[in-house]
Amino acid sequence: MAFTPYNGDLLLHLASYVVLAHRIETEPRGAYETAAEELGVDVSVLRRRIQSLASWFDVRLTEGRGQSLRLSDAGDAIVAGGSRLLLDIERLRESLAELPSRLALAYDGALGADVMPTLIKRVRRADESLTLSLLRLDADAAVDQLRHGALDAAVVRLEQPPDGLVAELLCEEHVMLAVARESPLADRARLALRDLARLPLAVEARDAHTRRRVLDRLATLGGSVAIEAESRDALLALAEVGVAVGLLASVGSAATRPPRGVVMREVSKLFGSTHYYLLSHPDRTPAHHETLRDALTRALS
Repeated sequence: MAFTPYNGDLLLHLASYVVLAHRIETEPRGAYETAAEELGVDVSVLRRRIQSLASWFDVRLTEGRGQSLRLSDAGDAIVAGGSRLLLDIERLRESLAELPSRLALAYDGALGADVMPTLIKRVRRADESLTLSLLRLDADAAVDQLRHGALDAAVVRLEQPPDGLVAELLCEEHVMLAVARESPLADRARLALRDLARLPLAVEARDAHTRRRVLDRLATLGGSVAIEAESRDALLALAEVGVAVGLLASVGSAATRPPRGVVMREVSKLFGSTHYYLLSHPDRTPAHHETLRDALTRALS
């Protein structure tokens, strides 16, 4: 059976009619005025709502005037059915609120190893009904999927926030230098790009962003990435034995703890500024957004 389109808010108008019906049963004279006051609208607005309902149902909803105002037989039936419908919708809303919520979150960079385990724990502690559906994407892919509604939110690193999305600054990403403890760079007072350009450099194979960030500054000095390590542990092992100097991304309090034979030094200023942002669509703010943002802020602090 085809649904006849309604010109307006059908549920709002139906609820307004139910309120009016109760006022008519209590005191017919002035029922429109008291019902309009209860609804917080002008009486003319209420009359238009009732007229729209009557036109849509193609029946008279009330009969008589003044003290003789009463519901028609059709009006009685609509009040009974409408009341059940409104109650069923409210029960449905309450039942949906009890279902576990899932939030699709994309992330990139060092967050996977450093922050995501802590984030998941904090989210569960804050709201047991919320489940994170995690997807590792680079920033461009995450922004594209957010714009097309395939994601609820994304945590990505960018030099500048993208247009058309809500961007909340979370933290700065640090670039850390990992060198063997006996290396001359371990305790040199000041480091320069030319010092690094002469050395074999290693980055994480999965971290294309840091690789680009490093080469943007070192390529003009003849620097290059000699090794793409399979993991952060592998990169640190290479640095420990002096095979290469490691450059890796790190955020917040989740900074990697190096092996005993490795010294970590921050060299972010040599490679420009990059920040992590929490992105969402301006027209689709996800449920539990505050829970996610607070958990991220704590995980990164």
